[in-house]
Amino acid sequence: AGESGSGKTFICMNIVKRVQEMGYMPIYYDTEGAIDSTSLVKFGIDISSGKFRYEPISDINKIKTSFAILIKNLTDIKLAGKEIPKIVLFIDSMAMIASNKEIEDAKTGNDAADMTRAKALRSFFRIVTSDLNSLGIPMIFTNHVGVNIGGYGDPVVQSGGGGVEFSPSVTLFLSKAKLKDSKKDEKRQTGVIVTAKTAKNRFSQPRTIKFPIYFDRPFNLSLI
Repeated sequence: AGESGSGKTFICMNIVKRVQEMGYMPIYYDTEGAIDSTSLVKFGIDISSGKFRYEPISDINKIKTSFAILIKNLTDIKLAGKEIPKIVLFIDSMAMIASNKEIEDAKTGNDAADMTRAKALRSFFRIVTSDLNSLGIPMIFTNHVGVNIGGYGDPVVQSGGGGVEFSPSVTLFLSKAKLKDSKKDEKRQTGVIVTAKTAKNRFSQPRTIKFPIYFDRPFNLSLI
């Protein structure tokens, strides 16, 4: 989770490449129109048939249905005693998923505040988390952040309510700083330095890491 331009999709693209190398098929739900075939190829991702599935989607009901069908199909395979395909799911990003009320309000011109979205996202996580865990299917999602005004705890919080906070096993908060060319032109920005702070980790000791994203270099992830 992080602000715009802090490397959320960048990390996802690098993970897609790595999991493909490990024999997994990524299924990428894109709610922002953030990627296209050109950017995928630049990251070294194999977009040939059967090795990558792209799902542009932003409706919470459609995402729920898609996940429910996938889980049912995989569960049937497991119950039949067959090997479950190696799949990794991505949602980029949770913050751009529209609730049913938002969609209906857009049709009718109603500008009343939407109080249903967080509830719908929490319902989504309740539906899929346990089943994905039992099937051994990892899910990675990105999210936007906001300032926790007048609240306790972390000054930065995710959008979307409790589901995005409690369900994940690992949560990283990303922030960015400008990376400038100190040799040629100190005012010229050549990239960003991303700081990834571990807000939650059920598997290992939390730690903070930094990595650069260069504007003029290959899109490989390297730690510094």
